Formats: sequence, C-alpha cells, structure tokens
Amino acid sequence: MNNYVNYSKKTVISLVVAMLMVLAMMPGMAFAAEGDATTGSITGTISAPDTVYIGAPEILEAPTWTANGNAHIDWSVVNGTGAATISKHNGQLVGSAAGTVTVTATLVSGVKTSGSGSGDGTGGNTPCEGTTLATATKVVTIATSNAYGYQGEGGNTLLLSQAMGADVSVVNIGTDSLDGLTLYKNKISGAISGATGTISFGYTMSAGINNFQKDTFAKYADQIGIYTTGGDRVADIDYGDFANRIVTINADVSSLSAGSYILRFGPDVCGNNTSKKLNCYIDFQFRLTK
Repeated sequence: MNNYVNYSKKTVISLVVAMLMVLAMMPGMAFAAEGDATTGSITGTISAPDTVYIGAPEILEAPTWTANGNAHIDWSVVNGTGAATISKHNGQLVGSAAGTVTVTATLVSGVKTSGSGSGDGTGGNTPCEGTTLATATKVVTIATSNAYGYQGEGGNTLLLSQAMGADVSVVNIGTDSLDGLTLYKNKISGAISGATGTISFGYTMSAGINNFQKDTFAKYADQIGIYTTGGDRVADIDYGDFANRIVTINADVSSLSAGSYILRFGPDVCGNNTSKKLNCYIDFQFRLTK
C-alpha cells in the first residue's frame, strides 16, 4: 500500500513539473522567459527642440517603439555644419559650435550595458552588443545665445555659478579668438569686494565633475588666473572646496588696486574625465573694489 502511495506522489509531481515546463516555453505565458528582441519598430519621432543653444544641455525624448523582446534606445549625433555631443543612454544633447547636427535614436536589441559618454563614437561609450532594429533621426540647429549658460568646445562645458552673488552676462560668443581658439567673453555685473584681500568664485562643469578633488585641480591650476584687461596675469587661483558639483576657487588680490580685471579659464581645464577639456578660453570681466 505504501509503495502505491509513494508511486502516486511521484507521478503527480512529475506531471506538475512537466506542465510548468510546457507553460514556460509557451509565448505570452507568465512563466515565459523574455529574451532579446529579434524584431522591432519605431512609430514615433524624436522629441527635441528645433534649436539647442551652445552649452545648454537638452534631454531629448525617444520616439515610440515596440519590440518582441528586450530592446532599448541608443543615442548618437553626427556633426554637420555645427558640433554637439550626446549621452548614449539618456539623450542629453550639448551643443558646442553653431550650425546643424543630425541626432539619431537607434532601437537596439538587448538591454542597456553600463556606460554613457558622448554618443559620437569617441571615449566613454560602452558598446551595446545587439542588433539594430530601427532608427529615427532629427536635424537640430545649434545656436549661440545672448543668455549666459554652459560654455566650452572640447566635450566639456563650464558654468560660473557663484560670483560673489553677482549675475553673469554674455558679452560676445564665438567671434573672438585667443591662441587660435575661441574666446568666450562674459561680464560679471556688480562689483566684487576685495577688502579682505581674497575673492572667491564657484564653477561647475557638464562632464567629469562627480568626484572632483584638490589633486585634480592642481593638474591645470596654471590654466585659471586673474588677468588685467590688457592680458597680463596678476593673480593665481587656489583650490578652495568641492561640494554639490561646485568647485570653489580663491584668489589673493591684496596686491591689486581697485579696477577692472578678468577671471580667465584656459583650454585645458577639465574635471575628473581628462579626455574632455574646454578647448577654448572663457573670460569673465569683473570690477574689483577695495
């Protein structure tokens, strides 16, 4: 009798296991394991502004897509008469030179791999191993703006976010040059007091500023300084602090008289990602009071 009961239990368990295996192999069932897509399509269009201003990041929205399994959108940009970079996985477009660029959203089989980067096929991109299922493109105009924003042309852009509480306004973008590179001219409105002998500024960058330390700054400290309006360097910049993506820098101006000066950032300024530099000069003219 016991042998019969044991045999019956084994038979029931075997039948249940067999049924679960059949259900798992049936498409559309709850137990089915979803693999990489073999087919997919894009039915919508890329949602992006027709014009993106130099240095002002824009997050583009992917078109509507469908696939029969795991798939995702990868972003890339081809520079035409203008220049821009785009983050491969989140679609953040940053323009660096005026003109037009072509943005492409590619539906790729499989899941996203780690890494982001410029989306232009250079550095920082971890390739997604998958098949291209569909693409959508959009031509975007990169333009200069009279409003102050991120500035830079080498894969990284800089924003002076703290200037003793004063506002920054653009004087001229893209038409001046220094040492054969673009010179961005800006002006800090309102006077900066140097009565204590030290003045401070704060800046952030669009790339490689997530773990910024003093030794990183030291690699290009000579690229940042206080200059006269005639171009003579009159004060060096010292590292102050880093918090909330803001690098605080200080300048000893005790030997300077009151007047107009320039805070200048050179082309080699970068963050932790040393492959992405400003590749231009950025000036901020200010008035020093004592």
